[in-house]
Amino acid sequence: MTKDVLVSVKGTRLMGDGDDTVEVITAGTYYEKNSRHYILYDEAVECLEDVTHNIVKIGEDKVEVIKRGNMFPAAERISGPAPAGTAC
Repeated sequence: MTKDVLVSVKGTRLMGDGDDTVEVITAGTYYEKNSRHYILYDEAVECLEDVTHNIVKIGEDKVEVIKRGNMFPAAERISGPAPAGTAC
């Protein structure tokens, strides 16, 4: 079963001339499968007609973000240990 959710992602881009805070708030989909939690959402890129498809996969001990789109043709993966209290 899937659920419609509101996704809010906030981060900081480290740039040579200063940091830039970025926040994305968009509609997404949540579901659980094989003891893992998944959040799917699309992210529009400003000034481009491109959409990045994002999958956040939350496991018992790891969080993984998978990005796909024209800017990420090889499906960029970012992962790390899950912080305590992350489970949905």
